Amino acid sequence: MPEPLNPDKISVAVIIGGHAYDVPAFKRLFDSFEDVVAYPQDISNFSRAWGVPPEAYDVLLFYNAGTGTSEDVDATWGAGTAAAVEAIGQAKQGVVMLHHAIRSYMTWPKWSALLGIP
Repeated sequence: MPEPLNPDKISVAVIIGGHAYDVPAFKRLFDSFEDVVAYPQDISNFSRAWGVPPEAYDVLLFYNAGTGTSEDVDATWGAGTAAAVEAIGQAKQGVVMLHHAIRSYMTWPKWSALLGIP
């Protein structure tokens, strides 16, 4: 397991992409939590672990939108993105799906498994 990003706070990878949203309000939301440090990033940055490996975060919060299968994910976001998502669950960390993420990739079995929805 990598070193914690911030041992005094909960580190949250906020995975975004695929839809527009109110950026200032979203930032204010996460800034309002005193015990949380949010690291917004699109899914391609998250999957390539630029700067920090996915398992270094305490929580993975998905606020992205997408359609299709793992092949579609790689075609849209770059090779290796689906593999990074499929590796989720190997480290002890929370996974939260918000809003559009709940209805994303409805034909991708791994995404359904992360959601806990068949």
